[in-house]
Amino acid sequence: MPPTVDNIGTAVTDLDAAVSFYEQLGFEVERYSSEEAAVRPAPESASLYVFETDNETTTHRDAELFDNPVGIDHVSVRVEDVDQTYRNRKDDVAFFLEPMTDEDWGLRMAGVRDPSGNVLYFIEHQNG
Repeated sequence: MPPTVDNIGTAVTDLDAAVSFYEQLGFEVERYSSEEAAVRPAPESASLYVFETDNETTTHRDAELFDNPVGIDHVSVRVEDVDQTYRNRKDDVAFFLEPMTDEDWGLRMAGVRDPSGNVLYFIEHQNG
């Protein structure tokens, strides 16, 4: 069996707020304890392992990736229609970091920050 990504860990300062945020985006949530949960955009996908930390130190990350600090920068979730994802969620979540963009390499994308500032992009492959 080839290796696959099982989960990506992300630290948050308020697990309840993070879980609520991801539920509003339509993610499935599996609570492990009062300090940890797994959230998945789809049943068979890799999960975000979301855990609460007391360390409130934040590192600024910018949409212009190449000056960002070392570490996991963002997570991208593939969707069929970025525009529809926006329309379905725009009233539930303080949503986009920037306007939706069409990238030269064939992606339409939109970004959102969770309550702790972690970046999640919704992406649509425009070339298949």
